[in-house]
Amino acid sequence: MSPYIQIQPFKTLLKNSWELYRGNFTYLMSVFLPLYMVLVLLQIVQAQQFAVPMQQLALGGDLAGFYKIFLFFFVIMISLEVLLNIVLLKTIGELCKGNHGSLTAIYREAIKKYFLPLLWVSFLVGILVMLGLGLLIIPGLIFLAWYVLACPAAVMEDLRGWEALKRSKELGRGSYVRNLGILFLPLLILIPLVSMIQFWMLDPNEIHHVAGLGEILLSGLITALVTPYWHGLIILLYFDMKARKEGAVEPPVEGL
Repeated sequence: MSPYIQIQPFKTLLKNSWELYRGNFTYLMSVFLPLYMVLVLLQIVQAQQFAVPMQQLALGGDLAGFYKIFLFFFVIMISLEVLLNIVLLKTIGELCKGNHGSLTAIYREAIKKYFLPLLWVSFLVGILVMLGLGLLIIPGLIFLAWYVLACPAAVMEDLRGWEALKRSKELGRGSYVRNLGILFLPLLILIPLVSMIQFWMLDPNEIHHVAGLGEILLSGLITALVTPYWHGLIILLYFDMKARKEGAVEPPVEGL
């Protein structure tokens, strides 16, 4: 059995996720980058479209145009991000089992089979976490710990809506803090780097900052390098928790 779908202690999980990422880097990028480049292009266009409305807002202009542009790009970009999430989770999940799918087949399945269900699961998790964060932060972290495995469960087990959230909570029971800590590790690298780029390129004379081309491209490059690794970590964590709950071929040999 593949070592990626068995119980994986903390250090092993990090090691396996890196090996999976490094050993399949070219394949992962070939799957991830086509759609991600579309997303980055939309971010550039969005920044250009926002520039004039933001200036008008600063001068007390009409909000209607700004909100129309914002809503248009918000819907499209959220849809693309959900699709990217599906593509990476499914691709890496199959890699863990030793399967390589074609680019066409991966995207076809992502759109036809998983897009709407995962959009709904992502919406439910997002709403619960945001509401929880609004209630003194702690409830939001609790919801995040409960439902961090909802998306991989939805994709790998073909679950829908609340079923995926319930499955995530069941799989993570007893290891919520551990799981949350593992998934926060890559973000501790990504968020400071992106924030540094944004601060470095910030014009102190701007009243309302709109991301420029260089800022978007540099942030996009860092995100492109980290995102597949992070999704690999999520998938491996999903398989780890599933093995812990439902049995594994080999017992853990260390620590967590």
